Amino acid sequence: MPSPVRFLLPGLLAGTTLLLTNCSKSKDPEPPAAPTRVDLLTGHNWRLTASSYAITENGATNTRDTYATLLPCGRDNFVKFNRDYSYTHDNGPTKCDPADLQILISSTWGLSANDTQLVFVPGSATALVYQIKTLDATTLSIERVVTTQAKTENYTYTYVAI
Repeated sequence: MPSPVRFLLPGLLAGTTLLLTNCSKSKDPEPPAAPTRVDLLTGHNWRLTASSYAITENGATNTRDTYATLLPCGRDNFVKFNRDYSYTHDNGPTKCDPADLQILISSTWGLSANDTQLVFVPGSATALVYQIKTLDATTLSIERVVTTQAKTENYTYTYVAI
């Protein structure tokens, strides 16, 4: 009489072979990389939604809502950042004067200080450096602080992605 082990052994070997060949290790797809700051800036046009100016002089601070002083025709302007590190400040769909240029500024931009600062280089003027306060898929908030011996000026701008 044949031993039951003799029949069991080939079955176990066949089952193990099938199990090993069908359990190939497949890699789970990598999650998409988080967008970089360049991706976020260049992925949208940006429209100003708030701005303020504060000056501290002789211990007193005066703050002004500069967005409130913009005419409606200036509130639809937008900034476009390009991947080649050029940018444009566009007059938007509504011009205050039909003779106004469509592109108000066209120059270059960059990131510095480990991508925590946004730098504008408007033509031949000195570079303007802004601290990035918020940058995500919907909001860009930047701040520039200028300090001299007698006073500190603080410029804050908030943009929404359009």
